[in-house]
Amino acid sequence: MHTVKNNTALSVRPHQLLCLFCALEQPASVPNAGAMAELVETIRRDPGMPLALCCQSDDSFAFQSPDEAPGDWRHACFMQKQDMEILFRMDLAPGAVLPAQIAIARARKAVTSVSGICGYGDATAPAWQGCPLAGTGIYENARETGMEQLFPPREAGEMERDKVASLEAMLAAGAIRTRPHILLCAIAQYGRGVRPPFKDDNLPELLQHVIRHPDTRIELVGGADAMMCAPCGVRCTARGTCMGPGFVHSGGLFNELKDLRVLQILGLTFGDVVPARELFARIFTRMPTTVNSCALERSVPEISVWWDPCPCGGYEKGRTELMREMEMNNR
Repeated sequence: MHTVKNNTALSVRPHQLLCLFCALEQPASVPNAGAMAELVETIRRDPGMPLALCCQSDDSFAFQSPDEAPGDWRHACFMQKQDMEILFRMDLAPGAVLPAQIAIARARKAVTSVSGICGYGDATAPAWQGCPLAGTGIYENARETGMEQLFPPREAGEMERDKVASLEAMLAAGAIRTRPHILLCAIAQYGRGVRPPFKDDNLPELLQHVIRHPDTRIELVGGADAMMCAPCGVRCTARGTCMGPGFVHSGGLFNELKDLRVLQILGLTFGDVVPARELFARIFTRMPTTVNSCALERSVPEISVWWDPCPCGGYEKGRTELMREMEMNNR
């Protein structure tokens, strides 16, 4: 039997994902204002923090039901329905665990209005009296710009410093570390005319180094390793993980599957160290296109955590140009 690494998740109620947006506009008016303010600051510090979306359940998912706070029994049915309506729209089961930024982005994408979730207009009974903010439009307005308030973009100066440090590390390394699928991204960038200096990652610099130094070696690693991804705007600095792109900021998940697809096609595994020219020759031979490796299956809905908008445009052109370029530099 395989054991699973136990990473402690912060337990939240699904409706709190919506409260976060209201808290940006009316911080003192949201229920449990102090706790919401603390949650806002916690996820700002660590967008990759795992959140367990716990919901009162009396059947198969009772194992994850949260303990009710004193006084909650009066509105227990309201909150249970509220949470389940949100999970239903997010297509998640009670107890689902997601990184904070992905969970919040998915809730924002799935719930365009809190009407019929956080409030019902005329309550059928006191127990069904909803949140006083539900009919004000605060959530609907805040969701338009709230993601950037909750998760501010990385500071330009920080990314510039990371760019310099990661390039120095790359040039000094005995083997340059990179995750597999972004080698295809590098080829696509080349086809689109991207050349150094490039502020968002170090892939153009990697290609130029390989062209100029045929003896370069590459180590294939998992995750958003700093040597290539340190200056990226969607890299979570708190955890060193990928938090984008996509409508639900979960490109990092599909990126992992891309890595494994590329490794399988190339007949390699994580940890392999391969001469760069040999590695690119294998890519050029076995991967004439990115279909069935990086290109998105359009059957995946946009709300899915597997959704990724990357079209890999320019790959075929870049492949042709680099095959010629690397052959010329081998003469």
